Amino acid sequence: MDQFLYPTLTAFFAALITWFFSRKSTEIDNEIKSADFYRNLLDDATRRLNQAIDTINERDEKIKVLMLEIELLTDELKKFKQLNGKS
Repeated sequence: MDQFLYPTLTAFFAALITWFFSRKSTEIDNEIKSADFYRNLLDDATRRLNQAIDTINERDEKIKVLMLEIELLTDELKKFKQLNGKS
Protein backbone atom coordinates (compact mmCIF):
# COMPACT_ATOMS: atom_id res chain seq x y z
CA MET A 1 0.00 0.00 0.00
CA ASP A 2 2.82 2.42 0.84
CA GLN A 3 4.40 1.74 -2.53
CA PHE A 4 1.24 3.05 -4.18
CA LEU A 5 0.33 5.85 -1.74
CA TYR A 6 3.63 7.78 -1.57
CA PRO A 7 4.25 8.03 -5.33
CA THR A 8 0.59 8.97 -5.89
CA LEU A 9 0.70 11.71 -3.23
CA THR A 10 4.03 12.97 -4.58
CA ALA A 11 2.64 13.13 -8.12
CA PHE A 12 -0.53 14.84 -6.88
CA PHE A 13 1.33 17.53 -4.94
CA ALA A 14 3.76 18.08 -7.81
CA ALA A 15 0.83 18.53 -10.18
CA LEU A 16 -0.88 20.89 -7.72
CA ILE A 17 2.24 23.04 -7.33
CA THR A 18 2.79 23.10 -11.09
CA TRP A 19 -0.83 24.10 -11.66
CA PHE A 20 -0.59 26.86 -9.06
CA PHE A 21 2.53 28.43 -10.60
CA SER A 22 1.32 28.04 -14.17
CA ARG A 23 -1.94 29.76 -13.22
CA LYS A 24 -0.02 32.71 -11.83
CA SER A 25 2.13 32.79 -14.96
CA THR A 26 -0.97 32.81 -17.17
CA GLU A 27 -2.48 35.66 -15.14
CA ILE A 28 0.73 37.66 -15.50
CA ASP A 29 0.78 37.03 -19.25
CA ASN A 30 -2.83 38.18 -19.52
CA GLU A 31 -2.05 41.34 -17.55
CA ILE A 32 0.91 42.09 -19.82
CA LYS A 33 -1.25 41.64 -22.92
CA SER A 34 -3.92 43.87 -21.39
CA ALA A 35 -1.37 46.56 -20.57
CA ASP A 36 -0.01 46.44 -24.14
CA PHE A 37 -3.52 46.72 -25.56
CA TYR A 38 -4.39 49.77 -23.45
CA ARG A 39 -1.00 51.39 -24.13
CA ASN A 40 -1.60 51.01 -27.87
CA LEU A 41 -5.11 52.38 -27.43
CA LEU A 42 -3.77 55.42 -25.57
CA ASP A 43 -1.03 55.98 -28.15
CA ASP A 44 -3.63 55.93 -30.92
CA ALA A 45 -5.91 58.31 -28.99
CA THR A 46 -2.97 60.66 -28.37
CA ARG A 47 -2.06 60.64 -32.06
CA ARG A 48 -5.65 61.37 -33.09
CA LEU A 49 -5.98 64.11 -30.49
CA ASN A 50 -2.78 65.79 -31.70
CA GLN A 51 -4.06 65.64 -35.29
CA ALA A 52 -7.37 67.19 -34.22
CA ILE A 53 -5.56 69.97 -32.34
CA ASP A 54 -3.36 70.68 -35.38
CA THR A 55 -6.42 70.84 -37.62
CA ILE A 56 -8.18 73.21 -35.22
CA ASN A 57 -5.12 75.46 -35.07
CA GLU A 58 -4.91 75.55 -38.88
CA ARG A 59 -8.59 76.45 -39.11
CA ASP A 60 -8.17 79.16 -36.48
CA GLU A 61 -5.38 80.73 -38.52
CA LYS A 62 -7.49 80.57 -41.67
CA ILE A 63 -10.43 82.16 -39.83
CA LYS A 64 -8.19 85.00 -38.62
CA VAL A 65 -6.95 85.63 -42.18
CA LEU A 66 -10.51 85.60 -43.52
CA MET A 67 -11.71 87.96 -40.77
CA LEU A 68 -8.92 90.37 -41.64
CA GLU A 69 -9.86 90.15 -45.31
CA ILE A 70 -13.52 90.82 -44.46
CA GLU A 71 -12.51 93.91 -42.48
CA LEU A 72 -10.40 95.17 -45.38
CA LEU A 73 -13.22 94.60 -47.86
CA THR A 74 -15.68 96.33 -45.52
CA ASP A 75 -13.38 99.35 -45.33
CA GLU A 76 -13.06 99.36 -49.13
CA LEU A 77 -16.86 99.21 -49.44
CA LYS A 78 -17.25 102.16 -47.02
CA LYS A 79 -14.73 104.19 -49.02
CA PHE A 80 -16.51 103.32 -52.27
CA LYS A 81 -19.86 104.39 -50.83
CA GLN A 82 -18.37 107.68 -49.59
CA LEU A 83 -16.96 108.42 -53.05
CA ASN A 84 -20.39 107.85 -54.60
CA GLY A 85 -22.11 110.07 -52.03
CA LYS A 86 -24.01 107.36 -50.23
CA SER A 87 -24.02 107.05 -46.47
